[in-house]
Amino acid sequence: MTVPTPRTPHYKLYLTEADKRGWQDQYYENMRIIDSAISSFGAISNFQGVWANSTAYSVTMRVTDPDTAFIYECVVAHTSSAAPTTFVEERALHPTYWGTYSFGGGGFPLVSGTSTHADVPASVTSVILSAASPVRTGVAIYNDSAAELLINLGSTASSSSFTVSMLPGSYFETPFGYIGDISGIWSEVSGNARVTEFTP
Repeated sequence: MTVPTPRTPHYKLYLTEADKRGWQDQYYENMRIIDSAISSFGAISNFQGVWANSTAYSVTMRVTDPDTAFIYECVVAHTSSAAPTTFVEERALHPTYWGTYSFGGGGFPLVSGTSTHADVPASVTSVILSAASPVRTGVAIYNDSAAELLINLGSTASSSSFTVSMLPGSYFETPFGYIGDISGIWSEVSGNARVTEFTP
């Protein structure tokens, strides 16, 4: 009599003994179940799996770092370095090739070990508060001013084109892993925007 292989209660994954004949088939089925379950929360388009050496990558291809398990998106088409170069070494050699990827505004955590601070003087004409950067993981802005600051996730801010209005003394963080230009314009010349940009 064949004894059924026990399964997990929710996703019915096989709990297979390693010495059982045919365990590979059940292992492969487990992987398919896991893959379909994860994709139901939101598939990552153009996902290529684990980063690999000597591989051609085009813009918007996404890969997993095999050492950190974080996901990155190709922002400059290239062919990756030959072995034994690691992905960490590759990004250090070519920092503009890859940007961190944020899934659905936070489905995958982005880590940051570096921050850069800048004081941007208030202006009644549009100014760039943070220039586009493929390696940026986030931006924090404090309106250290007596005037209203209009922030636009784009290259130009105006009273008719802005993302958020910041009252004096208010704070804003960019959403959804946005890596493009961030611009601002004040209602009057007063104070500064205290801008902190985060990178890995």
